[in-house]
Amino acid sequence: MTFEQFLGILKIPSLLKIDLDKKVITITTPIVALGPFSYAQTKAFVDDKDRISSFLKETFVERMIMWHNFQMETVEWSKESIKEISTITNTYWKDIEANNNRKDSILIDYLKAFESLCNLTLKAIREAEQDEKDQKNSGLPLEDIFFADDQLVQILKEFRTNSYPMIKSLAIVLPNNSALRKLTFEKLDQGCRLLDIDIYDVEVNGLE
Repeated sequence: MTFEQFLGILKIPSLLKIDLDKKVITITTPIVALGPFSYAQTKAFVDDKDRISSFLKETFVERMIMWHNFQMETVEWSKESIKEISTITNTYWKDIEANNNRKDSILIDYLKAFESLCNLTLKAIREAEQDEKDQKNSGLPLEDIFFADDQLVQILKEFRTNSYPMIKSLAIVLPNNSALRKLTFEKLDQGCRLLDIDIYDVEVNGLE
């Protein structure tokens, strides 16, 4: 696999700056700036299959909030589930960072970005709850109130839309015969259908 192909593994909604002479990449996302990363760091990231597999299992495959029917979700359940995912992600990157291995910096930054996305989603849900409370306190009739439950579907759609390119990127790192890779793509496909998009439209350039 060439250095240019490695770039696909880092594809999340972002602006990439690539210096092919120095073989470094810088990624700017709406959440956090990542990089610059060296070729050695990128290779270490791609080789870290066990940890990536474990992370995907705990934060995606086993978390229904990431892929099941929006209509079955409630505000409280969604908050708790996303909070748990955020906590798990925080533990992962802090454990990795404690090893002081610079080659792990790509995965650390990836996990920090994912944790930030979780926290932004939690903030949006809490704001929807406050908005509902403010409307009720204003004396609006119930039929005119925009309830937090009504806002939840759109919030979760944005959360999944923003996180799926990263999840797919991580899954691509795993071997083709990996059972966890297969499960991840099955859940991704299920979630994509609920978003009315095709899983192939979740682009990860360079590794497909």
